[in-house]
Amino acid sequence: MIENTKLYINGHDAETTWGLRLDGGDQSGYDALTVMRPLKEPVVNKNVTADGAVVVCGTGLVDERTVSVPVHIVANSYTDFRTKKNALEAYLRNGEAGVTPKGKLNVVIKREWRISGTNKKTEETEFESVMYCVGINNYTQFSQVQRKVYNSRTNTWTDVAGTGYGIAKFIISLYEPNEPVSEE
Repeated sequence: MIENTKLYINGHDAETTWGLRLDGGDQSGYDALTVMRPLKEPVVNKNVTADGAVVVCGTGLVDERTVSVPVHIVANSYTDFRTKKNALEAYLRNGEAGVTPKGKLNVVIKREWRISGTNKKTEETEFESVMYCVGINNYTQFSQVQRKVYNSRTNTWTDVAGTGYGIAKFIISLYEPNEPVSEE
């Protein structure tokens, strides 16, 4: 049974660092990244003096791709949301100064599994690739949690679903040039 899906960007847990989660109950964003990669067209030589064509380089070579990943940011307040969104946007465009090149991202999805009948969890890497951020659209929706419960001990309001104050949905476009993941 799947316990949790986590997104890591350059080793940072996206949820704890920016409040970022894959959208669609984790499945839509997960599917966008893990879908079968396209294959290149074969290189052929069509000699005008011979029948048909000669395949110079066979099929089966993986091609580049651009992936649109639906995500959302969960925040405790609108100010918290703006802070997280601005930090994420700056990071995706500029990387970490002196650590990663501009826009280059090592994107990893890990899934935590709970073993039946025990409290043990195992974590497996489901996807890993070097990608480049090529676009971040403006968020299309910011919804505040409607049902909150007052906790008199802590003098705070918390939402019933445990999703935070609000959720903003948007799309991150990533370019995958089919370069192997390298240890830098």
